Amino acid sequence: MERLSAPAAPIAEDETRSTQPDQVRMPWHGETGRISIEMLSKWIPDLRIPIYYVAGPSGMVAGVRQILINSGISEDDIRAEEFVGYE
Repeated sequence: MERLSAPAAPIAEDETRSTQPDQVRMPWHGETGRISIEMLSKWIPDLRIPIYYVAGPSGMVAGVRQILINSGISEDDIRAEEFVGYE
């Protein structure tokens, strides 16, 4: 029970991306730009280990999914959710 009541670990800063960093209340000091294998490789030592969660507009989700697949990431390790209406 004690373990369940412990606070959750904070999300690491490099685990989130803002599409409009200049329009947020707290300034973003992390990486900006299109998601690429080069960008991911800077932060993830072995790209085959994580499970990838991709969410956003359909075109972005499809593009990131294809980048991951082309880089040898198993489709079983990619979770995706597409949001329509704001492309």
